[in-house]
Formats: sequence, C-alpha cells, structure tokens
Amino acid sequence: MRKLLQKMIEKLSGPTGPGTDYLEYRIKCGKCGEIVTVKVFPERDLNPTYEDSGPAYVLKKEVMDSKCFRMISVEISYDSSRREIRREISGGTFETELSGKK
Repeated sequence: MRKLLQKMIEKLSGPTGPGTDYLEYRIKCGKCGEIVTVKVFPERDLNPTYEDSGPAYVLKKEVMDSKCFRMISVEISYDSSRREIRREISGGTFETELSGKK
C-alpha cells in the first residue's frame, strides 16, 4: 500500500530530475499588471488534436493572478515537433518566454 501511495504522489507531482524539459511563460494581468509565471511540461501538458491539418498539439490554460484574482485564458498551438506556431490570450498579455530545464 505504501509503494502504491508513493507512486501516486510521484505521478501527481509532475516530472522531476535531470533532463526534464519545460517551457516557461510570463503572463501579465490586463487589470492589475501582476506577472504570473507558468511552466509547461510538453510531455505532459500538451493535448494532441488528432487532426490531419492544423496544429498537432494544443495547450489551454486558465491562469489566475494572486493580486486581483482575474482569470486569464491562454491557448497555444504547437506543431508535431512541439514548436509553438500560434498563441492567443484573453485578459492579459504575454511578456517574455523562457525555455529551460529544471
């Protein structure tokens, strides 16, 4: 039972360890101006579209800042190599984008 709980915790906590790639987006709230940092793990967070044309993967996120608690809607499309091809945001703006490894 203990091993099962440990495995569940590891799965829910997300990727860790060397070689864990992620994309980091900085989003600025359109109302209060607070910057929210969002980490995207391509192996886990991108949803396949299963369509013949258009993006191969899509990411849809609702982000809330801690100052005015306004919801910011983000939708980013990626090609089959998980490279960004289009981004849309409602309720805020994209600031800088950082790629990295943890």
